[in-house]
Amino acid sequence: MAERGRGNAPRGGMRGAPFRGGAPRGAQPTMDKPKREAILDLSKYVNERIRVKFTGGREVTGILKGFDQLLNLVLDEVEETLEFGVLRHSEDTSKC
Repeated sequence: MAERGRGNAPRGGMRGAPFRGGAPRGAQPTMDKPKREAILDLSKYVNERIRVKFTGGREVTGILKGFDQLLNLVLDEVEETLEFGVLRHSEDTSKC
């Protein structure tokens, strides 16, 4: 019976092969990408009262204590503005 293979590739494909084409490992791109700046510079608003409007229509006001690159916010003394104008304070334990 004749040996049936795919050229010089080992039987079973190239599984476990250290190099699979493309640029060699550790190679730097030829053009340096400019560093992307944040859309918002929230550092100006740390320890200031801010209003945050969420996609679903909810709106809260509080003091910005911190944030990260993904724009996760840490707010203190938060009040939620409801549709009919009543405020719910962060001390409330009830859920929406």
